[in-house]
Amino acid sequence: MKPTTASAKPLFIAIGVALVFMPLAAEARQGGHANFETIDADGNGELSQEELQNRGRERFASADANSDGLLSKEELIASGEARMQERLTRRIDRMMEHRDENGDGLLSAEELAPPADRAANRFDKMDEDQSGGISKEEFEAAMKKRFRNGPGRHRD
Repeated sequence: MKPTTASAKPLFIAIGVALVFMPLAAEARQGGHANFETIDADGNGELSQEELQNRGRERFASADANSDGLLSKEELIASGEARMQERLTRRIDRMMEHRDENGDGLLSAEELAPPADRAANRFDKMDEDQSGGISKEEFEAAMKKRFRNGPGRHRD
């Protein structure tokens, strides 16, 4: 049965609230456009429930492109894509800062390659039986371990 507009509205609101409030900790941790000092509006060194709610309202308003007080599927997607773009830009900026050894604004294969000792260490960890090669089982176990927090959330 297809949900009616009236029954779908609470679902969209719930999803919108979750998308607004849940990223606050990650946003602050990842050096996003909000951090503790930004959220701590009164500067007292503590975040109140009101300050967190205000930040959530700001994020909601930012996502509400047509200012109708509701978030459509399209607005949620656009907001999510914008946040992903911001995170990607920050990651690439950090990569350029750390890897662009000659400062030319471009990354060569050599600049992107992990240090030889790190690559050898990773290989040795994957080659659990120390055969000098990585079997399919070892590869799959390593991938499962590396991505145990979900795709794109690897652990080194």
